[in-house]
Amino acid sequence: MAKPKKPAANKAPAKKHSTKASRGHGGATAPKRTGSSSARKPVSGNAVAGRRKVAQAKKPVAAKKVAALRKSVAAKKPVSAKKPVPAKKPVAAKKPVRSKPGPAKPAAVKAHAPARVPAAPPTSSKNPELSNVTPAAKGVSAAKDSAKTKNAAPAKPVLPAKPPAPRLPLGAAVEAYIADLGDWRGEAVSRVCQLLAANAPRATGLIRYGHPVYEQKGPFAYVRAEPHVVYFGFWRGARLEDPDKLLVGEGDRMRKANLWSASDVREERFAAWIREAVRLNQELGDPTKMVE
Repeated sequence: MAKPKKPAANKAPAKKHSTKASRGHGGATAPKRTGSSSARKPVSGNAVAGRRKVAQAKKPVAAKKVAALRKSVAAKKPVSAKKPVPAKKPVAAKKPVRSKPGPAKPAAVKAHAPARVPAAPPTSSKNPELSNVTPAAKGVSAAKDSAKTKNAAPAKPVLPAKPPAPRLPLGAAVEAYIADLGDWRGEAVSRVCQLLAANAPRATGLIRYGHPVYEQKGPFAYVRAEPHVVYFGFWRGARLEDPDKLLVGEGDRMRKANLWSASDVREERFAAWIREAVRLNQELGDPTKMVE
């Protein structure tokens, strides 16, 4: 029988040198290094130059491609024609300004003699240039003016303004009441009281119930000022003619008119009411004592 062979001793595999480590630039094997770095072999200059040429040959020439593309794009674009420059307009020459002849300067006078200023020629107040107009031209212009005045419409006569009505005495109490108001209400009350004094000269004006009251055979009218309105009332106002519907009230006898400004005083209408109220008191008697 054959004897079994003994297994071989485990030997360490031989180290293989890396091809990457041993290769240099361009695939050439690098020289083996020795123990010290100073023992390296120097690389010749021709070898370095050769490596640089190889590296430059591999790189794409980008600059040349960009220049070629720019030329092709520029050839495709049409060249726009330049716009014609408009010709400048000739500048018109300015007209010479004619200066008007002024008055002649007086001649130089000796120092001992007083200077005499020549009198200026008479000129028109409307247009000083008319002083140089000839008499014939003045006659033509005068004829034209006279023709215009003949053709013009005759001016309307100005009527004289009506004189203001004379102020009648109202009594000290009524005057003090008007003076205390002082604003438009005082003016409105004063105008109404003047109408009462003019159209009812025999009536008496007194302050009753805090405001002026006018009586003739009994009270027939009153004036009362409120903060924003003035009342002009009548005891027999329901019997008065009122085509404009100025009188207001709900009773069977008394009525009043509301005045919101001094311009609301209607002299003709108010005067007719005053005369009619006095007539009713003369015929029917005192309205506060009569039952109608």
